[in-house]
Amino acid sequence: MRWIDGKVCTGRKQRAVPALFGLSLLAVAHAQAATSMGYLDALGTPSAGLDKAFATTDGTIAKIVSKLKKAKLYDSTWICVASAYGQAPMDRRQLKVIPLNKLDAVAVAIEPGIDAHLTGGDVALMWLSDKAKTKEVAKAFSEHAQSLGIQSVITGSALALTLNSSQRDSRMPDIILEPQPGVLWGVDALAGYGGMRDEDTHVALLISGAQLPGRFDPTLVPTTQLAPLLLRALGMEKFDLQALHLEHSLALPGIF
Repeated sequence: MRWIDGKVCTGRKQRAVPALFGLSLLAVAHAQAATSMGYLDALGTPSAGLDKAFATTDGTIAKIVSKLKKAKLYDSTWICVASAYGQAPMDRRQLKVIPLNKLDAVAVAIEPGIDAHLTGGDVALMWLSDKAKTKEVAKAFSEHAQSLGIQSVITGSALALTLNSSQRDSRMPDIILEPQPGVLWGVDALAGYGGMRDEDTHVALLISGAQLPGRFDPTLVPTTQLAPLLLRALGMEKFDLQALHLEHSLALPGIF
């Protein structure tokens, strides 16, 4: 709120109102993660706690809108609301937690110490100390897929379709494991980053501004298209953002 008043976060110094600023609203994520909250069924019926979290988030956005109007900035401001991630499974009755060390044991059985790094959750990423063993480790995961809750093993050329190849970029995992519906590896808390299922990746996106006509657009778009839209709104070229030189993401359709 202090940014809208042209002040730093402490409120002690005056500054120009930022052209671009944002915040994270975590009430919904925390409510989804709480054991007694989240959705109640596969229809997405919210619990009382999740309903309250939505109301809290809505109230926070309303306060921002009110503050912008008071500062006479509302008519020249765009408000973008998006979720960073969803969380599978929506229906908690499907939840099945499998210890992460069971995945680790499959790789170690092939070669001790080959498991350079492994992360879990609703997707598993594995980096290998010996990339020459990638196909062998991937085959072992495939053979144990049912007992480990693995739906698909992604590596090699299939992985390189969406990420940089691990052969050229050490930050990229050598193997990605996608879980069967409801499976989490090593954690029992929902509402965490990661995951490749529809429930993880299909999120709502709202763009609001006094200059924009009210309409619903059912077009499926990646959230990466928000960045070039913001650049255009600020009067900048999309290639002013280095990542867009590589990704060539289009701005969101139907706004400009």
